[in-house]
Amino acid sequence: MIETAQNTRVANAYATAHAERAKAFGALFGWLFTRPSVPLATNGLTEPCR
Repeated sequence: MIETAQNTRVANAYATAHAERAKAFGALFGWLFTRPSVPLATNGLTEPCR
């Protein structure tokens, strides 16, 4: 969607909305594509089985 602002107030609102949308997408993709940190158990294996 192409947005054109009629005045400065609307232009600022569009800029703020785009910044918030970018943060939301960044958080979503960060949540989808990051691996959770899982510490090793103290009594478990430290290397994978061979």
